[in-house]
Order: sequence, then structure tokens, then C-alpha cells
Amino acid sequence: DKVLATLKGHTKKVHHVALREKEGAPTLVLSASADKTARVWAHDEASGDYAPRHTVKIHKGEVTGLFVHPVDTLMGLASADRTYSIHDLNAMAPIFQSAPGDDAYSTLGVHPDGSLIAVGTPSSTIQIYDIRSGALAASLTPENTTPFTVNTLSFSENGYHLLAPDSLSTVAIWDLRKQTRLT
Repeated sequence: DKVLATLKGHTKKVHHVALREKEGAPTLVLSASADKTARVWAHDEASGDYAPRHTVKIHKGEVTGLFVHPVDTLMGLASADRTYSIHDLNAMAPIFQSAPGDDAYSTLGVHPDGSLIAVGTPSSTIQIYDIRSGALAASLTPENTTPFTVNTLSFSENGYHLLAPDSLSTVAIWDLRKQTRLT
């Protein structure tokens, strides 16, 4: 029931946070913000403090999504600048930044096997990309014609399904094998 640490650095709203715990490596706290940056803090076992380790400044728009890849050495970011990027957490260096898409990205998720990523958009669409090539693998669009922002999404543990908003007030489960919505 007490605050263990306060991590300062962002100058605007924080959109997303994640924790990376890996055997033999320091615990990392990651954050994505409206200030167009993502930040990484590393836990120091000796002092118990979290020290700033890296600031990512490659996006030109708000950083709206963040994930830690299943291998625990990669971080993904999505941005309102219509790009997503992949970063090496060991070297603290960018590995890939996508070409701009048709729409801003409002959220980001990674498939449990790490081979696919999904981005949500403010125009109700979910785009799924192959992480190795950056190629678009699928585009999922709800039947509802009233636009809404896909601001969260989640893959199932087995990777067959994707859970995401289907309207302003409903949620859909998508079967990724058939690229259809389950009823």
C-alpha cells in the first residue's frame, strides 16, 4: 500500500505502459506518451531505484501503443504518425520502422508466437502485419458503419482469436484463421 517508485520524464499524457521481466536481466519499465516519445527505465537491484535507460524519439506523432515481444528482447511502438516501429531492448536501438500507413495507429498488440502484430486505427480498422517482413497480412473491418477508434486489442493465448472493439459499445472476437468475426 505504498508507492515504490515514481518515474518522471514524459511531458504529456502516458498512453501505454509495460513491464519486462527477464531472468538474468534488469526489470524494465516501458512507457509510450503523447509527447511523441517512449521511455525505458531499468531497475537497479543494489539501490532498488529505477534509472532512466533510454528515450525513443523516432516518431513524429503521439506514441499510442507499446508491447514487449514474447522473446523479451524487443519492444514495439505504434504512433499517430501512421507508423509502427520495433526496437532492440538490449542495444536500445531501432530495428525497423514501417512506411506510413493510410491512417494513424491508435493501439498495438503482438501475437503470442511473436510473428504478427496488430494495430488499431481511429477509422475502426485493425491491420495485421507480418513482423519479419512488415507486409500487411490482413485487414479487419467491423460491419458497423459508425466510425470509432480501436484503442485496445488482445490476442488469445493460442493465437487463433483477436478481441477488439466492434463499435463504441460492443466487443468482437475475430477468428484469425478465417478473418471473420465470431457471432
